[in-house]
Amino acid sequence: MNTELDVKVLTAIKCEIIQEKRHELVKTLNAERHIDYLRSKFLLSEEDAQEISNCPSKQKKAGVFLDLIFKNGPRAYDKLCESLLIERTQIFLLEMLNKEYEKRLNIYKGLVNRQLLDGDLCDDNQTTIPLSVDQRSLPKPSSVRLNQQKEHDESVENNINNKKSEDIDSIC
Repeated sequence: MNTELDVKVLTAIKCEIIQEKRHELVKTLNAERHIDYLRSKFLLSEEDAQEISNCPSKQKKAGVFLDLIFKNGPRAYDKLCESLLIERTQIFLLEMLNKEYEKRLNIYKGLVNRQLLDGDLCDDNQTTIPLSVDQRSLPKPSSVRLNQQKEHDESVENNINNKKSEDIDSIC
């Protein structure tokens, strides 16, 4: 599965995923958090960074950001995923992209395996290949990060409870 054709197909799959998930990405992606990392990987230039920063809204920034990184090469999907992983503030986006990629990769592998087994495309009833998402390939936050998040959540919850208690006491 390392032929030039496979590389081209996988690159096309990655680009297609970004295009299909563009609406969700534009709504939630904080583009400015990823500019410096992607500049260090030569996917964005200083002019690109300025163009993104000059956009009036967060969604417009995200749209321009996606357009610019995908104009600059086939590594854009992988580098965007790396940036999401390093930044760690929008892991849900990375999980969404990875799940979709795993799904499409399994479909592609299934088609390739079917062609290898049968010598050509066959009917769906002839060959069954089990496909699944490999959960181990999805990024997992470190235990330190999970503990920090848990402590933060508990602190916020305690503050909310204290505020509620103070409000109730002031009413009574």
